[in-house]
Amino acid sequence: MPESTDGNGSTAASLSRFVSERVAPLAKAFASTPLAELRVRTSEGFIRLVKAVEAPAHQRAAPPKPALRGFRHQLFPTVESGHPYDVISADVVGIFTPARDVPQPGERLADDAVLGNIEALKLQHPVRSGGAGVLIAQVAEDGQAVDFGEPLFVVDREAAGKPPPSDAVPEPIEPPRL
Repeated sequence: MPESTDGNGSTAASLSRFVSERVAPLAKAFASTPLAELRVRTSEGFIRLVKAVEAPAHQRAAPPKPALRGFRHQLFPTVESGHPYDVISADVVGIFTPARDVPQPGERLADDAVLGNIEALKLQHPVRSGGAGVLIAQVAEDGQAVDFGEPLFVVDREAAGKPPPSDAVPEPIEPPRL
Protein backbone atom coordinates (compact mmCIF):
# COMPACT_ATOMS: atom_id res chain seq x y z
CA MET A 1 0.00 0.00 0.00
CA PRO A 2 1.57 3.28 -1.02
CA GLU A 3 1.83 5.97 1.65
CA SER A 4 0.01 9.21 0.90
CA THR A 5 1.98 12.41 1.14
CA ASP A 6 0.86 15.91 1.91
CA GLY A 7 2.19 19.06 0.31
CA ASN A 8 5.28 19.14 2.57
CA GLY A 9 6.51 15.70 1.58
CA SER A 10 5.74 13.99 4.92
CA THR A 11 3.74 10.83 4.99
CA ALA A 12 0.60 10.00 6.92
CA ALA A 13 2.38 6.99 8.43
CA SER A 14 5.20 9.12 9.84
CA LEU A 15 2.64 11.55 11.23
CA SER A 16 0.79 8.68 12.86
CA ARG A 17 4.04 7.34 14.30
CA PHE A 18 5.01 10.83 15.58
CA VAL A 19 1.65 11.17 17.33
CA SER A 20 1.76 7.72 18.93
CA GLU A 21 5.42 7.85 19.97
CA ARG A 22 5.85 11.51 20.93
CA VAL A 23 2.51 13.22 21.47
CA ALA A 24 0.72 10.54 23.51
CA PRO A 25 3.38 10.43 26.28
CA LEU A 26 3.58 14.24 26.28
CA ALA A 27 -0.20 14.50 26.58
CA LYS A 28 -0.27 12.08 29.54
CA ALA A 29 2.51 13.97 31.32
CA PHE A 30 0.89 17.33 30.51
CA ALA A 31 -2.47 16.20 31.93
CA SER A 32 -0.87 15.54 35.32
CA THR A 33 0.71 19.03 35.58
CA PRO A 34 -0.92 22.30 36.64
CA LEU A 35 0.16 23.91 33.35
CA ALA A 36 -2.54 25.32 31.08
CA GLU A 37 -0.46 25.24 27.88
CA LEU A 38 2.63 23.36 26.68
CA ARG A 39 4.65 24.01 23.51
CA VAL A 40 7.35 21.59 22.33
CA ARG A 41 9.58 22.10 19.29
CA THR A 42 12.00 19.36 18.18
CA SER A 43 13.76 18.51 14.94
CA GLU A 44 10.90 16.12 14.24
CA GLY A 45 8.17 18.73 14.60
CA PHE A 46 6.29 21.20 16.74
CA ILE A 47 3.33 20.54 19.05
CA ARG A 48 1.17 22.83 21.21
CA LEU A 49 -1.03 21.29 23.92
CA VAL A 50 -3.74 23.37 25.62
CA LYS A 51 -5.99 22.20 28.46
CA ALA A 52 -9.71 22.83 28.15
CA VAL A 53 -10.81 25.72 30.37
CA GLU A 54 -13.15 24.69 33.17
CA ALA A 55 -15.71 27.08 34.58
CA PRO A 56 -14.24 28.82 37.66
CA ALA A 57 -15.45 27.45 40.99
CA HIS A 58 -17.41 30.61 41.76
CA GLN A 59 -19.38 30.28 38.49
CA ARG A 60 -20.44 26.69 39.05
CA ALA A 61 -23.93 26.04 40.27
CA ALA A 62 -24.05 26.67 43.99
CA PRO A 63 -26.85 26.09 46.45
CA PRO A 64 -29.00 29.21 46.80
CA LYS A 65 -28.02 31.48 49.67
CA PRO A 66 -30.69 32.53 52.15
CA ALA A 67 -31.95 36.08 51.81
CA LEU A 68 -30.65 38.62 54.33
CA ARG A 69 -34.12 39.22 55.73
CA GLY A 70 -34.73 35.55 56.47
CA PHE A 71 -31.24 35.26 57.91
CA ARG A 72 -31.76 38.28 60.16
CA HIS A 73 -34.94 36.77 61.59
CA GLN A 74 -32.97 33.69 62.54
CA LEU A 75 -30.29 35.75 64.28
CA PHE A 76 -32.38 38.00 66.48
CA PRO A 77 -35.36 37.10 68.64
CA THR A 78 -38.69 38.36 67.33
CA VAL A 79 -42.06 39.08 68.90
CA GLU A 80 -43.06 35.44 68.34
CA SER A 81 -40.09 34.21 70.40
CA GLY A 82 -41.07 36.36 73.36
CA HIS A 83 -38.80 39.42 73.32
CA PRO A 84 -38.29 41.86 70.44
CA TYR A 85 -34.97 43.56 69.78
CA ASP A 86 -34.30 46.46 67.45
CA VAL A 87 -31.37 46.26 65.08
CA ILE A 88 -29.46 49.41 64.19
CA SER A 89 -28.26 48.87 60.63
CA ALA A 90 -25.81 50.65 58.34
CA ASP A 91 -27.32 53.39 56.18
CA VAL A 92 -24.29 53.63 53.87
CA VAL A 93 -21.50 51.41 52.58
CA GLY A 94 -18.16 52.09 54.25
CA ILE A 95 -15.81 51.35 57.13
CA PHE A 96 -17.34 51.18 60.62
CA THR A 97 -15.63 52.66 63.68
CA PRO A 98 -17.33 52.68 67.10
CA ALA A 99 -17.62 55.90 69.10
CA ARG A 100 -15.06 56.48 71.85
CA ASP A 101 -17.75 56.46 74.54
CA VAL A 102 -19.94 53.65 73.19
CA PRO A 103 -21.77 51.95 76.08
CA GLN A 104 -21.00 48.37 77.04
CA PRO A 105 -23.63 45.66 76.50
CA GLY A 106 -26.29 45.96 79.21
CA GLU A 107 -25.85 49.74 79.62
CA ARG A 108 -28.56 52.25 78.81
CA LEU A 109 -28.47 54.31 75.64
CA ALA A 110 -29.31 57.99 75.65
CA ASP A 111 -31.96 59.20 73.23
CA ASP A 112 -30.33 59.72 69.79
CA ALA A 113 -26.81 58.90 71.06
CA VAL A 114 -23.98 58.52 68.53
CA LEU A 115 -22.79 54.91 68.71
CA GLY A 116 -20.20 55.05 65.94
CA ASN A 117 -19.35 56.33 62.48
CA ILE A 118 -19.20 54.89 59.00
CA GLU A 119 -16.54 56.41 56.78
CA ALA A 120 -17.68 56.56 53.16
CA LEU A 121 -15.95 58.63 50.48
CA LYS A 122 -13.77 60.27 53.17
CA LEU A 123 -16.91 61.51 54.98
CA GLN A 124 -17.97 60.45 58.49
CA HIS A 125 -21.63 59.36 58.72
CA PRO A 126 -22.80 59.04 62.36
CA VAL A 127 -24.62 55.91 63.52
CA ARG A 128 -27.28 57.05 66.00
CA SER A 129 -29.26 55.00 68.51
CA GLY A 130 -32.60 56.34 67.26
CA GLY A 131 -34.09 56.44 70.74
CA ALA A 132 -33.58 55.26 74.30
CA GLY A 133 -32.91 51.62 75.04
CA VAL A 134 -30.46 49.12 76.44
CA LEU A 135 -27.53 48.00 74.31
CA ILE A 136 -27.65 44.23 73.86
CA ALA A 137 -24.69 43.76 71.52
CA GLN A 138 -22.31 45.48 69.14
CA VAL A 139 -22.31 43.31 66.01
CA ALA A 140 -19.85 45.20 63.79
CA GLU A 141 -16.19 45.42 64.76
CA ASP A 142 -13.82 48.38 64.54
CA GLY A 143 -12.50 48.75 60.98
CA GLN A 144 -15.02 46.33 59.48
CA ALA A 145 -16.37 47.06 56.00
CA VAL A 146 -20.17 47.29 56.17
CA ASP A 147 -22.86 47.26 53.51
CA PHE A 148 -26.37 48.74 53.32
CA GLY A 149 -28.64 47.20 55.95
CA GLU A 150 -25.86 45.27 57.68
CA PRO A 151 -26.53 45.00 61.44
CA LEU A 152 -24.26 47.16 63.61
CA PHE A 153 -25.94 47.12 67.04
CA VAL A 154 -28.76 45.25 68.78
CA VAL A 155 -30.89 47.33 71.15
CA ASP A 156 -33.71 46.45 73.55
CA ARG A 157 -36.21 49.33 73.41
CA GLU A 158 -38.65 47.78 75.91
CA ALA A 159 -36.05 47.70 78.68
CA ALA A 160 -35.53 51.48 78.41
CA GLY A 161 -38.64 52.29 80.46
CA LYS A 162 -37.99 49.68 83.15
CA PRO A 163 -35.79 50.60 86.11
CA PRO A 164 -32.96 48.16 86.75
CA PRO A 165 -33.53 45.85 89.72
CA SER A 166 -31.68 47.39 92.65
CA ASP A 167 -31.45 44.49 95.12
CA ALA A 168 -31.05 41.60 92.70
CA VAL A 169 -27.82 40.67 91.00
CA PRO A 170 -28.14 41.65 87.34
CA GLU A 171 -28.45 38.67 85.05
CA PRO A 172 -25.81 38.64 82.32
CA ILE A 173 -27.27 39.40 78.92
CA GLU A 174 -26.07 37.14 76.15
CA PRO A 175 -25.88 38.84 72.75
CA PRO A 176 -27.49 37.15 69.76
CA ARG A 177 -25.28 34.54 68.13
CA LEU A 178 -24.16 35.28 64.62
